[in-house]
Amino acid sequence: MHTFAVQGSGTLIDWKTVFSIGIPALVAIGGWFLVHVLNSRREQANRRREARVAALERAFLRLASVSNRPLVGKVVDDLETFVTELQLYGTPAHVELLQNMVNQFINPPPSKRVDFDPLLEALRDGLRKELRLEPIGGRVWWLRIGQPLPVTVPVSAPNAPANPVDIGTSQKGQ
Repeated sequence: MHTFAVQGSGTLIDWKTVFSIGIPALVAIGGWFLVHVLNSRREQANRRREARVAALERAFLRLASVSNRPLVGKVVDDLETFVTELQLYGTPAHVELLQNMVNQFINPPPSKRVDFDPLLEALRDGLRKELRLEPIGGRVWWLRIGQPLPVTVPVSAPNAPANPVDIGTSQKGQ
């Protein structure tokens, strides 16, 4: 047996026992700490992912809800909230499509219609991929029962009617 007297203490230390117990104990403690750190990072990443997926799902449903509806009241509020949410939670590709959509409001296309579909498709496809659902091909489609007016860029005049109209359309007779 390898025992040594520690100078001045009068006690004997068995170094073989110290190494045979101490090193595995240090490895176990180090392993526990490493597993704890890795689990914490994984849990944090999962919470971040869940929050992002939930926010993008709300954003998708919000935009889908306002699509092909008159831009008045709550629809306008929901659209504005959507723009804010997507800037916070969207991917760079989503934000680029969002910017294109906002630019259509600023500089309306000749059709005077703002197309939400490319952004909705990107959100739908991204969410389905993130949730590991089967991909769906094709464009998004809508069922709007009893909705006479499509989404158009509203005229921002003080005496503009409550319903949106196409830009450039005369308001006389409406």
